[in-house]
Amino acid sequence: MRGQPFLRPIVIIAILGSVSVFSPYWSQVADAEESAIVGGEVSYQLDHNVVAGEEKPTLTLQAHASLSDVQIEIKRQDGHIQSQTLGSLRDGQSVDITIDQPVGTFRHDATVQGRIGDEVLTIEFDFDVTVSSGLDIDVVRDEIDLGAGKVPIRINQAVDRVEIEVLDGQGRQIVDTTQSFGGRQGRLDVQWESEGDPAAVRLKVHYGAGSWYEYILEPFWVEIPEQVINFETGSASIDEEQAAKLEMTRDRIREAIDELGEREANVRLYVAGYTDTVGSAANNLRLSTRRAQSIATWFRNHGLEIPIYYQGFGQQVLAVDTPDQTAEERNRRAVYILGNVHPPTSEQIPHSNWQRLR
Repeated sequence: MRGQPFLRPIVIIAILGSVSVFSPYWSQVADAEESAIVGGEVSYQLDHNVVAGEEKPTLTLQAHASLSDVQIEIKRQDGHIQSQTLGSLRDGQSVDITIDQPVGTFRHDATVQGRIGDEVLTIEFDFDVTVSSGLDIDVVRDEIDLGAGKVPIRINQAVDRVEIEVLDGQGRQIVDTTQSFGGRQGRLDVQWESEGDPAAVRLKVHYGAGSWYEYILEPFWVEIPEQVINFETGSASIDEEQAAKLEMTRDRIREAIDELGEREANVRLYVAGYTDTVGSAANNLRLSTRRAQSIATWFRNHGLEIPIYYQGFGQQVLAVDTPDQTAEERNRRAVYILGNVHPPTSEQIPHSNWQRLR
């Protein structure tokens, strides 16, 4: 059967603004502060959820009376004791105390002592502090399969859950679900029941103690018009005449990359190879892979520095319907696709076994 057109440029919908593909839309530590009034004379505010190397947990004490000889002792649950002399505090005055703590979550018992005139004041309270190691999160782009509803990630934090939202090309929500991971980390496959054609995917990864990180993924694919490469039957060699056609295709690829603007940094080239029906299906599959690899190598050797992937489909998808064992040069062809993730499977791309040209 003749392969049908299967790709179109994806228009980025306005709701997402100008977010870079695979760049974090925003990240934030949620619920990072708590506050309380203790004893009426002192209140505190605590930054209790921080990232190591970026900031330190801070306890802010505020006096609600004039205090003198003020000291604070903070005992961490592992036995570490931190003491600090604060001296005199005016009514309404605040002072910051940096909490000593390694990565992890610890309970702290605090004791504040001081005087109000001749009266001795002792106030006790406790609190938890979480210090997270720096977040290292990455999307495994080579294994994304939006058609199957799958985006693998790698993360060095314990993930509680991932919120998943998928939008179509008109900005309509087609998936809104949450996947639980129960504190797992490392390689995680974020998955959902695929519906429709996704134009954007939002992943909100909840990790640690109330922290989250969000990605916006805007997939796009652009098919490059082909100067038909006519391979000899059984051959994957590129002669001078075919090389001249590849030069024109290379120039079109460069023009298309320039038109992508900010998205250029994420673009890859995909080369799909096909054969006619001469020979066995198994041999044609191998031959088409060699042809796709041959074209990919030509592009790399002639100035295309972007990542290049190739795959063969043999005689599975014919441009021109023919009987078996028919030599038809229009079926000995290639298709070129620019995109930021693997092209979706379709009639023309019946499976996804892309190999990266090294």
